[in-house]
Amino acid sequence: MGRGAEFLVPWARVRPGAVVMDVPQAAIDLAKRFEGFERKVKRGIEITAVPYICPAGFWTIGYGHLCDPKHPPITEGEAEAYLA
Repeated sequence: MGRGAEFLVPWARVRPGAVVMDVPQAAIDLAKRFEGFERKVKRGIEITAVPYICPAGFWTIGYGHLCDPKHPPITEGEAEAYLA
């Protein structure tokens, strides 16, 4: 079993006792290719993503992760953790 998202992204919510699976890198790379790291905002030297409404009408951040519209910006590394 992999590490829970709560260890990688401090505000991530994973149900207590939930099974966290290891996702093959090929699957992550494929999802990243189709989703893209959307809504890039440069802050200093770091590029972050901010929430946006996807074509299906849902608030999303990073690589298609559903979120609250008030979600704080995330880095590409945090977006990858959400995706995994």
